[in-house]
Amino acid sequence: MRSVYYQTNMACVTFDQGDPECDSSTTLMLPCQNNCDSCSDGVMNGDETDIDCGGSLCSLCPCTQMSNSLVYMDEVIPDGTDEHLKVSILTNGSVITGSNSSVNLKAGIEVLFNPGFQTGAQSELTVIIEECEIR
Repeated sequence: MRSVYYQTNMACVTFDQGDPECDSSTTLMLPCQNNCDSCSDGVMNGDETDIDCGGSLCSLCPCTQMSNSLVYMDEVIPDGTDEHLKVSILTNGSVITGSNSSVNLKAGIEVLFNPGFQTGAQSELTVIIEECEIR
């Protein structure tokens, strides 16, 4: 049996990869050991918030900018935007995510959407409050 390990509240879940569905008959709870440490495998897994960083086990993710805050003002936030600021991300005025876009906004203290903010049609917006490290 080949197994995959996922971090879930200090326990690992393993299941047979040959089974297309993970059901109770193929799921086992095991004590979490070194095989759950995913902070150096080049994959965003476990509770990491980016590849091999963030979450409860890994080191802080790097900030994407040297400044503490970012303000979007009267603009379209383009597809693929992935910002992580030390303190805050704010919107001011008419700010919208593009249609069919994927936008990730992470900040150490707050992400604040002021009146006038909209998400475009079929867009995906992920907001995470998590510290980052300026490197």
